[in-house]
Order: sequence, then structure tokens, then C-alpha cells
Amino acid sequence: MKKTSVLIAFLFAVVVCAAAYADMPRTVKVGFFPSGRFNVYDSSGNMTGYNVDYLAHVARRAGWRVEYVRADNWSAALKMFEAGKTDILAPVQLNPERGKRYAFSIYPSGNTYGALITLSGNKDIVYEDFKKFGEIKIGCLKNYVLREEFKSYAARNGFVPRFVDFRTPPAMFAALASREVDAVATNLTAMTGRHKMLAKFSPAPFYYVTQKYNSEVLRELNEAVIALKLEDPDLENRLNRHYYGFQQTYPYSRGELDFISGAPTLNVALPADNAPLSYKNKEGGMCGIIPDIYALASRESGLRFTFTAMGMPGGETAAIKAGDVDLIGAAVNYKGNGVDGELRLTSPFMTSSTIFAGKPGLCFTSDSRLKIAVADDVSPASEKNIRARYPNSEMIKFPSPALRGDTFDFSFSGLKTAVINHVHNLRQRLGIGDGPLPEEERVRIAASFTDTVTEAIAEKVSAALAEYPSDKIVLAGGVAANSHLRKRLEKLCASLGASFFVPEIGLCGDNAAMVAAQGYYEYKAGKRADESLNAYASEEAAETAGIF
Repeated sequence: MKKTSVLIAFLFAVVVCAAAYADMPRTVKVGFFPSGRFNVYDSSGNMTGYNVDYLAHVARRAGWRVEYVRADNWSAALKMFEAGKTDILAPVQLNPERGKRYAFSIYPSGNTYGALITLSGNKDIVYEDFKKFGEIKIGCLKNYVLREEFKSYAARNGFVPRFVDFRTPPAMFAALASREVDAVATNLTAMTGRHKMLAKFSPAPFYYVTQKYNSEVLRELNEAVIALKLEDPDLENRLNRHYYGFQQTYPYSRGELDFISGAPTLNVALPADNAPLSYKNKEGGMCGIIPDIYALASRESGLRFTFTAMGMPGGETAAIKAGDVDLIGAAVNYKGNGVDGELRLTSPFMTSSTIFAGKPGLCFTSDSRLKIAVADDVSPASEKNIRARYPNSEMIKFPSPALRGDTFDFSFSGLKTAVINHVHNLRQRLGIGDGPLPEEERVRIAASFTDTVTEAIAEKVSAALAEYPSDKIVLAGGVAANSHLRKRLEKLCASLGASFFVPEIGLCGDNAAMVAAQGYYEYKAGKRADESLNAYASEEAAETAGIF
């Protein structure tokens, strides 16, 4: 009996200990080596920097306890990682060799560049002064990957760098401080407030890496990084501003300074109804995120901007082709734009995410079998990402009846055909022949159709207001009975500062219903028409049209 009791007590203790152990957070060891403001020891010797802050967010979402393992430099940190003494290493740039050896996080945790930097007080060299770059002494580490990248950058810009070799970063920066060299070619993360940038080259994202066998750590890392990208998309920007804010203002080249001094006021095309990015206020001026960005650019550079409100979809591209404007306020980089298209794009100043809206409780997983309604003109990149993330789902696309270009016209034939084809394919898939569709499918189709038509009408109303300014909009007739359209136009008018007028629902009779009612009473009265009946309301109208 005593033996049994002891055994039970022992097993109970084992179970309790196992449960307690299971609830303990995973300890993840991270290699830490000094690297500018990415990894840095503060005045008290504590570890801080971009990496520490970012990993704190990752750890909270992954349920980790992070333990940093100190190393003197990148090489020492890499050796510890390859020996299995640490689980994660960063920052690491992806290349084919590393991709084969290590497991990289699904998304980068930031971006970095190669940089040519000098002391902040050096007034002899300006940004991208290529002629001067060929005359100065440039410090660089031996066998450093960015050394070859900088040589390529130099060749593209017509100068040959005069390298001075160093074995360690501290020795190189000591030589810069004592002016033994004029500048150093290094990673941007090594730049501090004591330096100024002369050039940027070799842009590259950086990642967290773990060993390929460490699948659980990799899975938790990826899930945490994805959650950060979705839930806090501005995190990287905030960390960059905090740790690298001194890098945000770039020195101007001599050519840029000359351009700014003589530049005229630049005319920028912006959509008139695209809140919160750009929209008209009550006074008719443009406001929103993009005008604010241009205001900031004006303060920082001295350039002057004015805005032209565009109402027509695609009107911005037409306006810049015609020479009516100098810039498009915001353009999406997809096939048809950019290098391969008709526009020359700047570096991106904003990113956005594609989101799904569905019923409460709907679960979005990679193996979900969803029916996803998207706009017919969704960007190719977004469509590709949706199909890749939800391969088992069906994408429903209805074309907008709003004709593209400089017109206020509609054509519903394409939309009608798309709906007919969708219903036909759906019936074939469900094997119901000509039978009625299930209720849920009819609801989906009706909702997608209504939303497509409503957005098209709102689009053209916005375009009409841009072309013919007015502070009053009236919705009338049978279509005014559509509650969805009433709400959409009410919202549009509120954003544009216009008054919205619409009759009560009871006064919005449908034209077809009224014609049918009149026909009924005419029929009851014994009135009949022969085959000579036409579509004209009166003989006068027919005569005017040349029928009689």
C-alpha cells in the first residue's frame, strides 16, 4: 500500500512538473554584437537598439523569453550561431548561399543599405559628389561584401574609389575620426549622429535567421512577424525614426540645390474623393495624408506644390501625359506603371495592406474555402497574393459599369455578362442545372452586384463634382429607393462638404412599376395597341425624332 501511494505521489509530481514546464515560456538565445544603433550598449552597458526593441515585440507575440548572448563582432556572433550556441541571429541579408544554409524569417524586419559616410562637420564633400569621390581616401573592411557593391556603384557613376583597408570596424572609424581617411564605405546601420551621408547604395532587406532544424522556433518567429506586419504596420517606421532619425534628412547634391533654386511651382494631380489619402474640404481645397506629405516635402526641400483635383478614374495619368500636371500625387507600383510602364516612380512613401471583411466569427486560414469578392481592377500584385495565401478559395470579380477615361457614361453590359457567366459556372459546379441557387449564393451575388453598381455611381458623381463644382446633390427616381446607394452618396457628400437631398422612400416609385400600373388601368379600360406602337410617349415626340 505504501509502495502504491509513493508511486501515485511520484506520478502526480511528474504530471504537475510536466504541466508547469509546458506553461513556461520558450527561452530563445539571440546573438548580440555591436552594430551601430541596431545593436548597441548604452552608457550603463545595457543592450539596446532597433533589434532589441523589435525582438521585444516578437517575443510578446511568440511567448518567448529572450536571452542575449554577447559577442565582440559579427564574425564571433556568426561562429556562435553556427555552433548551435544561439537560436537566432540578426541582422542577416539574404543571398543564395545563406538561403541554403539557414532558415530565414518569412518577412524582413527592416531594410538597410550600403552607405558612404563622413564626419558631420566635413563641408568639403557633398552628397553624390562623384568627381570628389574619386579623389578622396575611402576606408573599407577587407573582404567585406559591401566593398564589391561599392565598386559597382562607383563604376556606374564614373569614378574609381581609392580604398584604405582595415581589419576591424573600430579601427576604420577611429581613422575617420582622426581624418586619416575622408569617408568610409559601410552599412547604414553603423552611421551615428556624428556622421553625414554622402551616398546610399545596395539596398537590401534584413532578416532574422535560425537553423533549418529549429522548425518550432521558425514557425513561432514567422507567426509573430506576420502578426506584427498586420497589427502594427508602422512599427518599423517608428523604430527607424527613433534610432535613425538623424538619417531622415538627406544632404542635397549640387545639382539638386541648383534645381530647387530655379524650380517653378509643381502641379500635382490628386483624386478628389479618396479619403483619407486625398479629398476636397468644404472650402474646395485638397487635404488628406498625401497633401500633408507634400507639405512636409515643401518645408524640407523648399520646393513649391499646387494641387489639381481629379474626378475621373485614370484622369491623373491622362493629365500627366497631356502635360497638364507635373506629378501624380500617388501611384501604385504594379505592371503598367514604373520602370516597365508609362510612369517614372519615386521611392515608396507609403505602404498599405489588403484586408478582408467578412461575417463575425469567420475564420481566415490558408486552407479556407472562401468566396472572396474583389474589385475587377484590383492590382495584379494584390490578386496574386490573395490567390497564393488562399489557394482553395474562389475569387469573384464583377467589372465596374463606370466607363474609364474622361467620360461620365456607364455601360452595364459587361457587368450583366459577368453575373450571367458567374451564375452559369456556379450552377455547373453545384450540379443543379437550371434550378434555383442556394439562398446564401443569391445573397452573395446580390451584395456584390449592388456594391459594384453603387461604387460606380459614387465614382461618377465624384467626377462630376470635380468637373462641375456644386454644393448640392439630389438623388431621385426609382433608384433612390436603394438604401445602399442612399447611404453611399450621403457619405460621399459629407466627405466633399456638399448637401445631400433625397425623397422619402415612399416617394421613390420605380419607373417600371409605375408603367406597369398605368398599363393595368389602360387594359381594364379596354384600351389596346396594335403592332404600330413605338417607344415614343407622344406623336409630337415621334415627329421630332423623324418617325412621322
